[in-house]
Amino acid sequence: MRGQFRFLNSFCSVRIHESWIVIFLLITWSFRKNALPYYFPVIPSDTSLWWGFAGASILLFSMILHETGHILADARLGIPGGKRILLPFGAVKDENCIIPVEKSILSALAGPLASVITACLCYGLLLSGLHLNWPGALIFILDKAATLNIIIAGLNLFPASPLDGSAILKSVFLISGKSCRTASKAVFFAGHTLAILLIAAGAAIIYKGLLSSGIWWILTGALLREGIYLSGNSFSLKKSLEGESVSQYMRSDPVTVPPQISLHQFITGYIYRYNLEIFPVLFPGILKCISTEKIREIPEEEWERYTVSNFAETCDDTNSIETSSDVMKAIDLMCKNSTGRLIVTENGELAGVITLKDLLPFFSLKISLTQSVAKESWEQEDRLSVEKISATDPVPKQPAGFTSV
Repeated sequence: MRGQFRFLNSFCSVRIHESWIVIFLLITWSFRKNALPYYFPVIPSDTSLWWGFAGASILLFSMILHETGHILADARLGIPGGKRILLPFGAVKDENCIIPVEKSILSALAGPLASVITACLCYGLLLSGLHLNWPGALIFILDKAATLNIIIAGLNLFPASPLDGSAILKSVFLISGKSCRTASKAVFFAGHTLAILLIAAGAAIIYKGLLSSGIWWILTGALLREGIYLSGNSFSLKKSLEGESVSQYMRSDPVTVPPQISLHQFITGYIYRYNLEIFPVLFPGILKCISTEKIREIPEEEWERYTVSNFAETCDDTNSIETSSDVMKAIDLMCKNSTGRLIVTENGELAGVITLKDLLPFFSLKISLTQSVAKESWEQEDRLSVEKISATDPVPKQPAGFTSV
């Protein structure tokens, strides 16, 4: 049940990027002006417009199914959900949690697998349509949808940010002992290189007279760059938090609960007053904590029968953290255990508490201070990439087998 709620929350947090407006217009135009008139010249102009809109809708639906594969895998693996921005080649996820390597690989592969399954379903419908004499335009769209999903799966396996293959490459780097920063730099550089190659190839294709195909190549490269910038904000924040200790952001004067008070006093005087889910309990020489989850099943008429000491437990690594620990580890614990508050200890004694609410102002300040620096860094990397590409292959060639939509 908890996994189902996690899936629904993650699915509701998906936002469609505004570039889809351009994609819809371009696909509709391509179908109406080029593809459908070429294959089915007898289709009226107004009808081909609707078929073009249907083709654009199939792309959006395919990407939603692709992202659903990731969301289902995350829910199954227990990976915390986050905000996702859906682009025409995939989604950029706002991740603030450290994900284990094996889970990261499985989550990354789930999207391409979903696209392959979608392609097989489209081919199945296509074969059924041929047998049942469905309209030729519908057969054509199903054929393109199947091919498109194979392309989506293959493109996302490319090891470049923000594609799914970048998560796999990062995991390989981490397994081999490389740092997270080195892995992130590698996939970002690969993403920039791929984006510049696509844009340059699109310009070369337009120069050869293939306007529709060239526009698609340029648009794909531009959208890839947009995805790199979106994922770069999350990486810059993580990079800025590396090495920051919990002691810098904790509250050193937390609200504590006496162990001898009744549950009724605790609930009415602490939970209802402070609206918190976990409190430190100070026993003589021992630090324990009590959470709302432990007393949730106790009937109200029995609140006076028990005291806080009956339900207080020793703080463990799911609800507490040391002052010297990295703040990213604290955020990771909060995400994994679906909590916004951790008890901070030092040598087994209470030192304070740290909450996501306290970290939000710092996040906002960090982002505002690093945006201009990050932008200059991206632009410098772009210039270096252009210089390297120009020195090796000034005019990228069109890949074999590429045809316009």
